[in-house]
Amino acid sequence: QGDYAVVGDFDGYLHWLRLDNGEAAGRERVGGKALRAKPVVVDGILLVQNVEGELSAFRLQ
Repeated sequence: QGDYAVVGDFDGYLHWLRLDNGEAAGRERVGGKALRAKPVVVDGILLVQNVEGELSAFRLQ
């Protein structure tokens, strides 16, 4: 959460990037469809929606 940026791509993946050096720290497939908008964090939960309207949630630790 605090030490990473999270970005989505057109292939349906979320990518975690380290803020201190820009290196990839992780990747998660989210339904296999392009992501519609930037991820949003609410109360420690990362929310992301794909182009088909499916919503995925990830609890941040």
